[in-house]
Amino acid sequence: MDLAIEEAQEILKRQPKSIQAHLIFGNAYLLKRDIEKANKSFEEVIQVAPNNPIGYYQKGRILLAQKKEKEAVAQFEKALSIQPNFLEALNLIAVVYMNQKENQKAIERVETQIKISPQNPFFYNMLARLHEVNKDVPKTESLYKKAIEINPNVAGFYISLANFYVRQNLTEKAIEEFNAAIQKAPNSVSAHMG
Repeated sequence: MDLAIEEAQEILKRQPKSIQAHLIFGNAYLLKRDIEKANKSFEEVIQVAPNNPIGYYQKGRILLAQKKEKEAVAQFEKALSIQPNFLEALNLIAVVYMNQKENQKAIERVETQIKISPQNPFFYNMLARLHEVNKDVPKTESLYKKAIEINPNVAGFYISLANFYVRQNLTEKAIEEFNAAIQKAPNSVSAHMG
């Protein structure tokens, strides 16, 4: 970790506005659990590149670690306003709402993002998981299938659907989806494990 920090310092001497160097600092300090220095590094990313969503996302993660959920969500929302397909930011917003037992709010937030980015299959996969928590079986299945329809080349979508079928005790359908995942990604351990 210290070596990464030293190298990032050297880069900043030559390139004071290096986003990557500030991100390395922030992540290294996070790993060292030095929240104050990590936060300062991510603030630098926002200063240097206010149109880069990563700084807001990382600042949101720090706020989340500090149990400042409302402020964290605001940072994730800022990241999504810059990059509408920022899956990780949307995921953490949904996690916050789910942890607050506001499942419907999480669903509505993902649905809003789908309206902005209707061809992002990862959002449908996320929405399926949220509906599954609410035990809406038909909606869950249709959303997992929608993710596959949009991008049939992602083995993970087949695995998500297969695992859903396992939880529904639909073994034959689960095996069919695991086999489809294996066809897409023969080396996928998850697909082979079932």
